[in-house]
Amino acid sequence: MDKKILSILLSLLALTLTFSFSSCSDDDDDASTVTWDFNGIVLFLDVHDTSGNSVLTSDAPGSIVGDVMTLDYKDKEYTLDWTILGYRLPEIPDSRYCPAYFQGLMYFPVYETVDGKSIATDRRIIRIGELPRDENYEASMVLHYNDYNHLITVKNNIEWIKRPKDSQYPEYAKYVPVVTTVVTFDGMIIEEPYNIVIKKDK
Repeated sequence: MDKKILSILLSLLALTLTFSFSSCSDDDDDASTVTWDFNGIVLFLDVHDTSGNSVLTSDAPGSIVGDVMTLDYKDKEYTLDWTILGYRLPEIPDSRYCPAYFQGLMYFPVYETVDGKSIATDRRIIRIGELPRDENYEASMVLHYNDYNHLITVKNNIEWIKRPKDSQYPEYAKYVPVVTTVVTFDGMIIEEPYNIVIKKDK
């Protein structure tokens, strides 16, 4: 992936890693009033030709748009639908808490920031997710494409610790989260922003 797209993904990562919280009462000394929100974990998948060019747009030489790509996760098969671009909105729960909603493979525009606004470009990416960031678990899934079976694993660990004195969070947050996520693709660790690239054979 070129440096510009990587920069965009890193910007998205900065947003993803932001833990927002609010107090539900005027008593900021009551740590139980702090509500934490955790954005889900999302993996990014790109497919390149032998020259390192993305083939995820319909006008790209050697485009794979329309090819069958599936993902097996928790005894369910998800097929990439190339006709849907962007989010498939889930039912919104009647609750303050919005859990991660796993949608499998999603065909998605790449965004860039212009004059402080996030603008969709003509470039495309495949998103895998979302997976929860506020739970302890080990997950595995298998990506099927072009007669290859790629193993993806995600191990997430969250620990609540007493707020350090130099913490970025306000003092009324008595305990703060420490989240560690390890993602592997075919046995290799993928660093954040969890960008996976596979090569097209022909």
